[in-house]
Amino acid sequence: MFMRLIFRPPFLFIGATIFSFVINYRTGIVFVIALFLCALVIAMIMHSTKKKYPAIQQSLDKMTLISNDALSGVRPVKAFNKEEYEDERFDESVAVYRERSMSLAASNAWFNPLTFFFVNAALITVVMVGDVTLAETSPVTTGQIVSLVSYLVSCLAAMVMFSRMILSLNKAYASKKRIDSLLAIEGDIKNEGVITKDEEASGTKLIEFKDVSLTYGQEGDKPAVSGLSFRIDQGETIGIIGGTGSGKSTAISLLLRLFEPTSGQIFYRGIPIHEYDLDSLRKEVSVVLQKPSIFKGSIRSNLLVSKKDATDEEMVKALKDALAYDFVSKYDDFLDHKIEEGGTNLSGGQKQRLLIARALLKPADLLILDDSMSALDYISDQKVRANISKIKGLTKIIVSQRASSLIDCDKILVFDNGQIIASGKHEELLKSCDIYREIFEIQKGGVK
Repeated sequence: MFMRLIFRPPFLFIGATIFSFVINYRTGIVFVIALFLCALVIAMIMHSTKKKYPAIQQSLDKMTLISNDALSGVRPVKAFNKEEYEDERFDESVAVYRERSMSLAASNAWFNPLTFFFVNAALITVVMVGDVTLAETSPVTTGQIVSLVSYLVSCLAAMVMFSRMILSLNKAYASKKRIDSLLAIEGDIKNEGVITKDEEASGTKLIEFKDVSLTYGQEGDKPAVSGLSFRIDQGETIGIIGGTGSGKSTAISLLLRLFEPTSGQIFYRGIPIHEYDLDSLRKEVSVVLQKPSIFKGSIRSNLLVSKKDATDEEMVKALKDALAYDFVSKYDDFLDHKIEEGGTNLSGGQKQRLLIARALLKPADLLILDDSMSALDYISDQKVRANISKIKGLTKIIVSQRASSLIDCDKILVFDNGQIIASGKHEELLKSCDIYREIFEIQKGGVK
């Protein structure tokens, strides 16, 4: 199509123009003027529509976003009686899209009338010139006039195809610029480290934060975390607790190098964490993040994300340790049971147990559970923690809103307003930390 619509028209234009002059220079001049006027029309329309395509794409984005939000949040919309409000938002976005699309269509609608007007005018002129010339000196025959008309029509057809291809390319270019703007974004995290697992320093100290702070957004904003300083030794179980927005998940993101600290340093095995190869570092860490991430596929495919060569026996063991085997074994197709996008055919507790199983399947030195058992009842929570504690040599960081989930931890870090206000064992914090004691007292009705 590209060869036909882009490369062929120039040859048709040049060849037809030459032959028109060969037949008669007067008709050749008419020929050139007609083609020039048609090309001018095409150029003007292309120029006027060039900026309209990005605007149409933006309005289409907004319309799609509103409709997706309404569909994905249909239950809250109904619960809060906001159907009319969502209808109005969607109608407004459609109106903008319609207005911009009609404006583009109106511009493109001038193309055919104007080009055909100039071509038909040229046809009339060619016939008239042929008649006059024929009457005076008889150099142009009727067949030659027909040939000139055929050349002109062929050029017009080629020009129409060429212009439509250019308009399509304009539309594609608008989309390309939007894609390029996304792909041109560079991540803040640079994988410039060279140290791998084989080159790691030895010792019992696994992780150390030294006066670490992180500020989202612009300079001068309130830091999400500030002055974080703590140490985690190999094999320890560390608990992290605190109110919503206290900086617990931010500390985990810093440890995974999802963000770079604004100030301070993080050490892994005694070496600054940014000196490690990022892939090698993350291979040592198995994590269940706060927001469940279930992929469309099967239970097997979701488990293989953490270990691509895992056997069925390994997957079954991980499922049992995470208490996910109870519901998975009830499926007739077992590990091949289909999972919908986002795990919509699983309950909240089933999602979390499946994610914990996926994390346990990965051969890692550090396990991070970021509020990943909040949907489990207290008994299931306790059983999962007991199973995890049996894994020898595994360092564990458990982030939880439940004080009861952290009772057996070697050390508990209490976060408040982005800072660590206390650390110690459960019994020590009950005596020394008012916030921890308040959390425990409020929740102790559910402690078994």
